[in-house]
Amino acid sequence: METYKLIKDKKMKPDKENKMSKLQEFRKSKGLTQEEFARVIGYTLSLTAKVEIGTAKPSRAFMERIKEVYPDADINALFFEKGSLTGRGAQ
Repeated sequence: METYKLIKDKKMKPDKENKMSKLQEFRKSKGLTQEEFARVIGYTLSLTAKVEIGTAKPSRAFMERIKEVYPDADINALFFEKGSLTGRGAQ
């Protein structure tokens, strides 16, 4: 299984630089609302929305579930790299 760069003891803050988070960009590329995306990955809308805007840190299980449901998802790009997904050519 792919390994992820986990950030410890570092509170995630909303990304004010990018209007749209990479997770939001990814979700919208799949044509899903926040509610639909949350249901598909099996997490609450509340948690999914908080992760999307950067006020909650995603757990390893949350990231692994996205990878299970969407094998094309680049978890490092979604959660740990700067810039937009479309700028890197990711889906």
